[in-house]
Amino acid sequence: MGATQAESLSDRKDILLVEYQKAQDSAEHHDRLLWTTAALILGGMAALFGLAIGRDAWRAQRWIVPLIGLLLCAALVFFPRTFRHIRKKKYDRCKVIERELGMEQHSQLQDDYPPAWIRGRLRIRQICVLRVVNLLFALGWVWLLYQAFSDR
Repeated sequence: MGATQAESLSDRKDILLVEYQKAQDSAEHHDRLLWTTAALILGGMAALFGLAIGRDAWRAQRWIVPLIGLLLCAALVFFPRTFRHIRKKKYDRCKVIERELGMEQHSQLQDDYPPAWIRGRLRIRQICVLRVVNLLFALGWVWLLYQAFSDR
């Protein structure tokens, strides 16, 4: 192997390590975005829900606020799905680079997950809890819409 070929392999390894770091950083960023966005939307929906069930709500507010709430529920489906997709693509790229460089940071994680004490039992993922909470809010918004139009 000539010196230029060894330098070329070293350069490729350096490039892959930088790409690996950037992909990991991006995946972590999108994971933080997912949960920050979800927390902000849920907090906004909780405040909006309080506004909607207030006694002195004016007539238009009784149906406008639940519609806004339903739009927020839709956003709470769209944003996490998008961020999770991007995060998965970034971690998949990390796994490809790991195979090429003989690393195991992300590749090994899949093999030993879930831990032995969880296998065979019900696994509740965070995203499932988020979906259930979102569904409960959506049902609440639909109920408030029904109430708004049945009071006429």
